[in-house]
Amino acid sequence: MTTPPNISQMQINDMLYARDMAGDEVHAIQSYLRHYGYLQDQFGALHDGEYDEATEKAVRLYQCCFGLPVSGALDQATLCEMAKPRCGFVDIPPIGGAFTAISRWEQSDITYRFNSFSTKIAKADIERDVASAFDLWSEQCDLRFAMSADGTVDIEIEFAQGAHGDENPFDGPSGVLAHAFFPPPNGGPLAGDTHFDDDENWTCNVGDSQGIDFLTVAAHEFGHAIGLGHSRQRGALMFPSYSGPQRFLAPDDIAGCQSLYGPPSVSDTDNCPS
Repeated sequence: MTTPPNISQMQINDMLYARDMAGDEVHAIQSYLRHYGYLQDQFGALHDGEYDEATEKAVRLYQCCFGLPVSGALDQATLCEMAKPRCGFVDIPPIGGAFTAISRWEQSDITYRFNSFSTKIAKADIERDVASAFDLWSEQCDLRFAMSADGTVDIEIEFAQGAHGDENPFDGPSGVLAHAFFPPPNGGPLAGDTHFDDDENWTCNVGDSQGIDFLTVAAHEFGHAIGLGHSRQRGALMFPSYSGPQRFLAPDDIAGCQSLYGPPSVSDTDNCPS
């Protein structure tokens, strides 16, 4: 799989002419739409590098799924949305009306470990924020997460740059922030594994407006690792693009995880008389 083009590194103001566009700019837009699932065979023959009918239909589908005015034109709102940092996971399939549940773990106790850490933030901060990100999900559904240093684990976490062995290379600052793989069988041999682009300006300080909030992105990616696809509900944690810190689950996220695992189970200690 090739790296999707990083639209944030392109000259957006020079691209606001829809069908008058041609060449490398249109090719980049087509590659972006194809990577995330919007440029579909049913839209007809594609002329690479031309803003043709198939490309316009793909843009319309993208606009519809992101709640933008559906014009088929690469207007400023559309290009600015494409330029936002985002998850590298595809949108279609599986993006639906709200949450999309793909697969689930058979057990409720999930283990994880770190294969590598970021060069941008401290190990202790990463471990803390990963635990907090998992807690967002375990507080709303019947899953429990525990870090393990020994043996086989369910979710392997790593930071990497560029190509890192999973056929989904990272693209440098902004663009794709991270990606994760569904539980078995959909995630294949990497099921549950979660990778972060270490070229990003990660921060664990929610007040740092210049950085990418690691906890927010981690919680989003762990949503994939437990079996959720992207949501088209803007405001959901599982919305594809990053718009700033969001350290909570929206109702759509809660409905999604509970559709897979049910609500949190009541522990034996909670049932003991006081």
